[in-house]
Order: sequence, then C-alpha cells, then structure tokens
Amino acid sequence: MKTTFNNEQYRQVLNYDSYGRRCLKFMERIAIHSAISHRLTYERNKELSPELAMKVLQILREIQDNGYQEKEVRIKEQNGELIEINNEI
Repeated sequence: MKTTFNNEQYRQVLNYDSYGRRCLKFMERIAIHSAISHRLTYERNKELSPELAMKVLQILREIQDNGYQEKEVRIKEQNGELIEINNEI
C-alpha cells in the first residue's frame, strides 16, 4: 500500500517533532525534508520508506487525537547567528 502525504502534513509532523513530542530520528527528519524538497522542485511525490510512512501516519493521528496546535516560529539573523523569535510579527 502506497501512502502519500502533502507538504502541509509533513510540516505538521516536523513541527510536532520539534515543539511537541520528539518522535523522529535525525535521518527520518532528513527524509521528510527531502520529500518536501522533491515535491517543490519536481512537482512529484517522493515515496518514503514503508516504515517511515507508517510512522508519519501514526504521528498525524496523534496530532489529531491530542489537538496539537502548531507553533509558529520565526527566525532572524543577529550578529551572524540565527535567533528564534517568539511573539514577534
């Protein structure tokens, strides 16, 4: 069974992993970023491994079940370093 996700779903999973519950390994995050990039560049889906696709599906269900609200994050450069800005528009 092939499971495809859109970039919004991938972004939700990455956000949840960063600011909700750590649930992805480094290489899994890289694979998701690669899938996003592939879709933006080639306008085609890049298939995840079956194991990672199942994990993404489970995380999306967890997000929905828990009512997780994504954290909006803004980054700016200050003195050559990237700084996360909260509550600034």
